Amino acid sequence: MLVAAQGIAVSLVRRLDRVSPSIGHRWPKEPLEGETLSRRLEVLPHGRRYKNRTLRRAKMWPWRYRLFARLYQARSAGVIRMLTISMGMNIFPLYHDPGRTLAQLRSIGFGGVDFNYTDYASSPELMTSRFDRWTDALGTAAEKNRIRIFQAHAPCLAPWHSAEERQLLHGLTRHCLAASGRLGVQWVVFHALPQPDFLGGPAQNSLLCANADYFRSILDLMPDGPGIAVENGSGELTRTAEELLGLVDRVGSERFGVCWDTGHAHLDGVDQDVEIAALGATLKCLHVQDNDGVSDQHLLPFAVRGGIKWQAVTRGLQRAAYRGAFNYEVHNAFHDRPPESIPVILKHAHAVARVILEPLMADGQGE
Repeated sequence: MLVAAQGIAVSLVRRLDRVSPSIGHRWPKEPLEGETLSRRLEVLPHGRRYKNRTLRRAKMWPWRYRLFARLYQARSAGVIRMLTISMGMNIFPLYHDPGRTLAQLRSIGFGGVDFNYTDYASSPELMTSRFDRWTDALGTAAEKNRIRIFQAHAPCLAPWHSAEERQLLHGLTRHCLAASGRLGVQWVVFHALPQPDFLGGPAQNSLLCANADYFRSILDLMPDGPGIAVENGSGELTRTAEELLGLVDRVGSERFGVCWDTGHAHLDGVDQDVEIAALGATLKCLHVQDNDGVSDQHLLPFAVRGGIKWQAVTRGLQRAAYRGAFNYEVHNAFHDRPPESIPVILKHAHAVARVILEPLMADGQGE
């Protein structure tokens, strides 16, 4: 067992040497000791779990310290960067047991989740203590299972909603931001307004001005709250990177960026390599899903004929130097499935994500 572990360690160190020999001279050739090693182990993935045990074995396995030190140095230099695989929680029923579901996701390898507030917007218990208790349990389960709640989805305002429904859903914005803030969400995803007077504003305003005012008003609700990301393809203003960047510039806030939905982009027929790359640092989060180019199906990648060219998505993420979560929005791949099949589908989803992300990993951008 020890010989096998040493062989794996040597192979990994040699791989790091091939990926970036330029940082090799900064890697210590002797085992690290004391506080220096302790600090470096803390920043590694799952480092806290290994720290004390590793320190006790300092004299037994000196190769282990060299490996940890090299991994730390490589990650700091950009050779190894974590691109967490995340799953939208709308694959589970409302008010599911977060302790059980997050433990299941963690055991498969998922490191993040997307808080689907929009699905709770129609729940009659949204403004009751049940929702508060559930979000508290969700936060506790996320911390226990070392899962990050990277993003959330605000209530969707759609053209088919009546004026009364639009105002009701818009009125939940502050509640959504507050709940997301308690969970440590970094980015809350919103759809753009499809027309200037959609929420009763002046019809003579341009669509760009109306949306800029709309998103600035949301940011002002919670100046210290999560950031806001506008989703592509949810209106004529948000189909291309050029349009999205124009809106980001008009809003003019570091707390405002873009969520790229791969399925929406496929429906719009845009070149995802070019568009994602053009977004650059304004790209804050993802909705990863596939469809046949005809309807918004929210399926796993490679599930349909005529689906997305995932190599183009990967190239775009590489060129944009994306560092957020690889977040699935694929609820239709799980709904109406036998409960015993869910773990199998989750394992398949995680494996598919790793296949898509492999070029990023080889390029030093992935997991």
